[in-house]
Amino acid sequence: MRKTKKQRGFSLIEVLLLVSVLGIVGGAAGQAMMVVAKVPSQTDLHFQIETRLISKMETIRAMDFDNINDSLTDSVPIGPQDTMYLRNVEVINIDGNGDGYADLTFKQVTITCGGQSVTMFVSK
Repeated sequence: MRKTKKQRGFSLIEVLLLVSVLGIVGGAAGQAMMVVAKVPSQTDLHFQIETRLISKMETIRAMDFDNINDSLTDSVPIGPQDTMYLRNVEVINIDGNGDGYADLTFKQVTITCGGQSVTMFVSK
């Protein structure tokens, strides 16, 4: 009678299969971590842009009504690399009393920066 040996250890195929599976799982986990790491910086950038929009809005609100015009457009540095974003200000006269004609005593001010915008109405 032949005695069978007990198998000890893993075969080369089993080891190679394990290494390849771990490589695939590790690569996917690394990609997921990269995506998660980018989310806070994007949120922070949107928050900084929103803060700059509100700051400009408050500056315009404090101005004399007759000085509010389209020439208030400027560029502002935002983010860790101080990327310059154009902060555009659009001012139009609007119908404030409902007669269908734009009045010189009512203005709609829209401030846009980095794809976000804020609109406010100002009256004399």
